[in-house]
Amino acid sequence: MNIKVSHVKAYVLIACTLLLIVMSTTAAAGIQVELVEPKKFSDYTLSGQSKKSSIKTIKKQFNVMFSDIAKDVIDENDVLTIEITNLDLAGYIEYFFGSQNREMRILKDPEHYRIEFKYVLKSSDGKVKTSGETTIKEFVHHNPRKFTNYRYSHVGYMREDLESWLKKTFAE
Repeated sequence: MNIKVSHVKAYVLIACTLLLIVMSTTAAAGIQVELVEPKKFSDYTLSGQSKKSSIKTIKKQFNVMFSDIAKDVIDENDVLTIEITNLDLAGYIEYFFGSQNREMRILKDPEHYRIEFKYVLKSSDGKVKTSGETTIKEFVHHNPRKFTNYRYSHVGYMREDLESWLKKTFAE
């Protein structure tokens, strides 16, 4: 009896996993974010993570963020491809920080960040609607509400500037 229950649980787990994968790919179908030679970025290392893990985390967070902010700006049949060519996260890594001697990203007020990327917006038939390159370089000020909203994201503080850029660039 226990064996049958464990098989049922396994099938349910597999079905749920496949459903989540399908839903996540469907939601982000019109947005593609790529990191071009991320090991050459100015500053991409996250505290407490290896460089390889930092790259995966940043790519995932940019995919989620761009998918979320572009859904109201980009037509659902269009495909927006963003190739991030350079990234300089706000702040710097302080090693052997605190009593536990761990690494931590330190942000002083004001702190700047920079993101450089190429973009291509294609219609459903593959025709290029618009393309270009841009650099966003802004200052991050210590606004407690802003950091509280994005405390689980390493790139969340860029959201408002990227949203503004999207609306300006793709307004019809």
